[in-house]
Formats: sequence, structure tokens, C-alpha cells
Amino acid sequence: METEILKQDFIMLEGENVYKGDPGYIEPSNGTFNMQSDYPVERLIHLMGSLEEWKVWYNDEVKDLSDIRGEDYFEDMLKNPIREPVYVSEIDGKAYIWDGWHRVAASIKAGRLTLPAAVMKN
Repeated sequence: METEILKQDFIMLEGENVYKGDPGYIEPSNGTFNMQSDYPVERLIHLMGSLEEWKVWYNDEVKDLSDIRGEDYFEDMLKNPIREPVYVSEIDGKAYIWDGWHRVAASIKAGRLTLPAAVMKN
């Protein structure tokens, strides 16, 4: 049951956040799925290059989006453990984010080593 729900989640994100041909794209109908409560944040650092780049990006997002999302949205992610999973695809051992860039960046800024993730592999 969980596998089918995760598959549907990835199908909904397809074409919204990730498109065919993008790095990290997997056809959801061909994927295998699992939930991981402690996904290593270090697997995602390469997507921006360095920890510092993630922190700078997060600060820029807070400045740009606080009026839209509200300051509480960003503060909550820094103060409290991330509850909503990040959606990640893994291809040949390399991880890509389908959804959850702000959650990853907040985890990095807060010094957390893991976060919950829905993972799709090919």
C-alpha cells in the first residue's frame, strides 16, 4: 500500500517539479519506492556544490519568499525536525531532489544529518 501511495506522489510531482530529460528523472511507473526516516543529507549536498552554497541559497529564499510563505514556514524548518518527507530519486548511486529543496537547505543550515525521504530508484 505504501509503495503505491509513494508512486502516486512521484507521478503528481512529474511535470511539476521534474521533467523527462532532467538529471535524476525516472519514469515513476518503472521505479521502486521506499520511505526512509533517516535519509543522509550528505547524499544531496552535491546538487548545489557545497554546504555554504546551500546556506546562502536558503537565506536568499527566506528573503524572497517570506512575504508569500510567511516567516513561520522557514523558522519552523530551522527550529523543529523536518516532518514532511523530501522526494528523492536515486540513479546509479546518485541522489536527486524531486521535491523538498527548502527542507534540505533548512536541515543543512540547522546542522541536521538526516531527514525523512520518499525514495524512488530505477
